[in-house]
Formats: sequence, structure tokens, C-alpha cells
Amino acid sequence: MISQTPLKLWVTLFVILCTLCLGGYALRRYYRERQTRILLSFGAYMFAICAFQSVLFYEQLVSDVDTKLLLVNLSNGFFIWMMLYTLLWFALIYSGNNQWVNRWTVSLAGIQIAATTALVLASPTALYTVHDVTTLGTVTVFGITSVEYLILEREVTLIFQLLALYGVLAQVIAAAILTRYLYQNRRIINFGHTITLSIAFLMPIALASLIALQLLPIGQYFTDIGLGITAIAFGVTVFRYRLLDLGSIGRKQAIRSMSDPIVIIDTDDNIVDSNPAARSLVGIESDSLGREQKQMSIKTFFTPFDSLIEHVRQSDTSAELTLETAGGTAYFHLRRSSIENNRGATVGALIVLQNVTQLKQREQTLRRQNERLERFAGVVSHDLRNPLTIASGYTQLLAETSDLNHITTIEDAHNRMGTIIDRLLTLTKAGETIAESELARVDLRTHAQLAWEVTDTPDATLSIEISGPYMIDANPDILQHIFENLFRNVTDHNDGPVTVTVGTLVSNLSAEPIGFYIADDGDGLPSDSQEELFEYGYSTNQSGTGLGLSIVQDFVTAHGWAVTATTSSSGGAQFEIKTE
Repeated sequence: MISQTPLKLWVTLFVILCTLCLGGYALRRYYRERQTRILLSFGAYMFAICAFQSVLFYEQLVSDVDTKLLLVNLSNGFFIWMMLYTLLWFALIYSGNNQWVNRWTVSLAGIQIAATTALVLASPTALYTVHDVTTLGTVTVFGITSVEYLILEREVTLIFQLLALYGVLAQVIAAAILTRYLYQNRRIINFGHTITLSIAFLMPIALASLIALQLLPIGQYFTDIGLGITAIAFGVTVFRYRLLDLGSIGRKQAIRSMSDPIVIIDTDDNIVDSNPAARSLVGIESDSLGREQKQMSIKTFFTPFDSLIEHVRQSDTSAELTLETAGGTAYFHLRRSSIENNRGATVGALIVLQNVTQLKQREQTLRRQNERLERFAGVVSHDLRNPLTIASGYTQLLAETSDLNHITTIEDAHNRMGTIIDRLLTLTKAGETIAESELARVDLRTHAQLAWEVTDTPDATLSIEISGPYMIDANPDILQHIFENLFRNVTDHNDGPVTVTVGTLVSNLSAEPIGFYIADDGDGLPSDSQEELFEYGYSTNQSGTGLGLSIVQDFVTAHGWAVTATTSSSGGAQFEIKTE
């Protein structure tokens, strides 16, 4: 006679209470928090385990053999499949594979459950063969003594084994989905979260597999123990690691996917976490930090950018920074915000480096556009006014005196206005950054020759000292404008015959071409004003517009090149354009 509650009943009761509490908690939150599907799927899984264990609990208290066998069949023909399919549902929702939860998959699962239930109801011995009944006497549950405690000595059939293997397969699929998700998000999901969730999923699979392979005896409480461990693991995961709080995981995923560098530090100035953008900025491979990043100081982490460290160490602050990165000059807006715990104590800081490079580039472009607008207004209001006044005055004199000699002066004034207008139209195109789609592979020698042919250079000759084709990436039209303006500059600032030479610049280290030059053997550059040559409106020729070299510099800069002025080997002017 058994005078106390058997251990199997205690284990079963423990699982029922745990899963009932967890399911009720999930259901309560489901109706309070906009009905999140992960809460519904988790709650359904917990209630399915609770129902499965409740049937087994009642089955252990029944003393009628037929009723006992019916309850065992219902638990394995209906309730266990509800448990397995809700597990699979939860795994799919949790991992973001919602598309697999549709009317077709749900219908197939429903058909399988209905078929299995109908089978065990129609043939009670379809899953088990009962060969003996063991009577252990009466049993006391919570102080209440019931009738005889019976144990069915049974053997499983082939149908049971096939269904058991199918059930294990369903659990393995659920575990594989979960494992893949946890691995893909291993950097943003807490390690303890991963371990406890893995235990919750894998323990029932292991025990069910051993039972299906008949390595563990059926009818004992191994399944109950497995589900008990599952309940404990889920309890820890829900309340310790906030399993159902997708907000924390979502925030981590959002931070991880952000293009701006983000770093979290503790009060000792050690790195707690960082997103891939931050690791990429400092030249650390995304997956090379691992757990050792938590012992890395900000001085070590930000080694390439010493100027950052002081800003990072300061209390809540913001600053504008210019950093030389692997991709070139980048501009950042740094914000440092303190992180406080629920008691208001500072436990660390969040550093966000907002990349404002594109904004800065747009500001620079807008500034250049405004400068060109000011230049345009200055030319219209000043440079054009002088020849217009001359033409107007001499036209009046021509009308009064009929002196045809005034026609030449009027013609010169109109020609000058035409030149200014042409330069002005060219100037409006300058200063814009050239898109990659506007570039082409062009031959420098060919474009220099074309520009010479359309430029008025009566007293000059061209010498191209380039052996064979020299190909560069440039906008063909703008490259021709560069040559035209530099050729025109030669004829405008030299009296008498002059030779213009076009050649390539060669690196002193590698002897490879790094650009080209335009040189002449004329009067040379003014020694006291070489720094002013490229300024808008500057000209040493009284009849000059002061726009030519300014246009050249804008066009060169738009390509990402650099232009400088120096003295040629023959004492004339030489303009060097470095393209590399």
C-alpha cells in the first residue's frame, strides 16, 4: 500500500502548475500588449503542455483499466500533437518565419491530429498492447486517499514507434529553426538566454528520442522530468532573460543594423558593446572581438582616432569631428549620453557617432553654388557694365559725329562682352562634383589636340610630349574646357610667339604617371602673386576677366584632382594637374 503521493504525480503536478502560470502570464500580456503573436504562440505551447500533463495526472488516479488506457491514448493521440505543433508554431514566430504559419500548414497539422485521434478512439490497442496491470495499493494525494493505484504494463506497437519518430522529427525541426536563429543573432542575444532556451527545447527531444528507440522504458516519468526541465528553463528565460520582451532584442537588432557607429562603455571606460559600423570605423573585423571586447578600453578601441578619446570621456556632450578614415575624410557629430539604472545611478554611457559626411558635402556644394551666384552677379553688375558703357557711349558719338572709326571701338566692346558671357556660362558649370556615371576613359593626347584646334592661338604652337595614348577617367567635355582655358591663358598673357607643351607628370618613387601639365616658354608667372592666380576676378591683364583660372580650378576640383602653378623649365608658366 502506498501511503504517500508517488514521485511521478509530484513531477506531473509541478509541470502543470509551471506551464499554467507561464501560459496565463503570456495570455494576460497578449491581451494587454496589442496581441503580439509570439505571446499567443508561447501561451498556446504552455497550455498544450499543461493539458497533456493534466490528462496524464488524471490517468494516474484512475483505477479502471479501460478508462486508463483511453486517457493514455488521448494523451498520445491528441494532446501530445497539440503540444508539438504549438512548439513548432512558437519556434517559427520567434525566429521570424511567420510565412510558414498559414492555412495550408495549419490544415495539414489539423488533419494529422484528427486522424491520430480517430485511430486511437476506434482501436484502443493501436498504440499499445497491455500485457499486465500492476496494483500498488491505495494512494494519498494532498491528504485524500483514493482507490487502488494501477500501472499499465504495456508494449508499444509499430504505429506508436512511427508516430514517435514523426514527433521527434517535428521537435528537431523546431529546434533547428531556433538554433539557426540563435546562431545568426548570437551577438545580440544574451548567452544565458541562448543556453536556457536551448535546454528548454532540447531536453524533451532527447528523452522522446530515447523512448522512441526503446532505450528508456515507457510509462515511467522520464517524459514528465523532461517537460519539468523545459518548464523551469522557460521560466528562467521568460523572467530572467525577458524571452517575451522582443523590444530589447529589437532594440539590439536596430542598433546592430544602424549605419552610424554606436559604442556602449561602462564607468571604467571599457567597451561593453559596439555595433558593426563602430568596429568597421576603427578597423576591427566584425566578428573578431568576441567576449574580449568587454575588457577593451576606449583608448585601445579608438586607437586610430586619438582626438575621439577625450570627447568620449567627457560627460554628456556633443561635438563635431573630422576623421581621416580608410574611405577618406569623414565628418561626424558625436553625442555622449549617460546610461542610468532603475535607481538613477550612472552605470555607463552611450556614444553615437552620427555620420554627417553627406550633409557636410551638401553644405559645401551649396556654399560653392552661392559663391558662383555671387560671382555671376558681380560679373553682370561690374564686368559687363564697363564694355556696355563704352559701347553705348561710342554709339552715341557715332550718331553725333558719323565718325566710322568709332565702329572699331564699339566692336571691341561687344567682343569683350561676348567673351565675358562665354566665360560666365562656363563658370556656371564649374564647382559641381562630377558623378561617376559622367566619367569616361579618355585619351589625354586626343583631347589636348581637340581643345587646341578650337582655341584662338594665332601666335602659339602646340607640342604634345606624350608617347602613345595616356588614358584617364574624366568628363570629356569638362576636360576639354580645362585645356581651352589654360591654352587661352597662355595667349592672353604673352606677347609674341610662344610654345605650349603638354606632358605627363611622373611619380619620383614609382616612375608611374600621376597626372599631366601644360607649360609654356613665355613671360612666366608674377613672382609676388602666384597664390592669387586661381582666385575669382584676379588677372594681370587689364583686359582679362579673371575667370579663366578660377574655372580651371573648379573643374579640376570637381574631378577630385588638384592643380598647382609653377615655373616651367624654360622660365614660362607651368600648370600641373595631379589626377592620382
